[in-house]
Amino acid sequence: DVGGGSPAGTVNQLVTFDFNGETFLVRLMKGLPEGITWDGSALNLNTYPAAQGIYSEYEDFVYPIVGPTPLRQHLVTVDFVDARNMMPSASYNDRNGYGMWCQEALNTNGLVRGNPAYDRGAHTRDTLQVANPRAKTVNSPWVPIVEYVGRVGETFVLPKTAK
Repeated sequence: DVGGGSPAGTVNQLVTFDFNGETFLVRLMKGLPEGITWDGSALNLNTYPAAQGIYSEYEDFVYPIVGPTPLRQHLVTVDFVDARNMMPSASYNDRNGYGMWCQEALNTNGLVRGNPAYDRGAHTRDTLQVANPRAKTVNSPWVPIVEYVGRVGETFVLPKTAK
């Protein structure tokens, strides 16, 4: 997989590489906070009781670099990147297949965070906060996370990933 607009079902999350004696795993970012099991439905993490006070990788990686400040942002803003550079906007009603793939998956769906702005407009707080199920066959962008897993030659267990 070369990244970009690949469906979540085709992103190989078990690929490792060695660099300077260390082993790293390439995977999708986690869209939900640690300890929350996704049931396959759309979520509003702003009001979801189990998500209060804990944050996901999506929130930690995306929110600090985009202009609109989502309610769940807890890290300082470090840049004002136009979110359309990471998550394309779409024309009018053609917005169902976009967002950013995350690691969570259930049956034929995967979790997508974010939703394109209407009529190719700029993203807003609301478009960035969305957490929706999408069919694994839909093309959407994904951001590779490079995770340290150990020294070369050590025995390690790869983390559970989306299937």
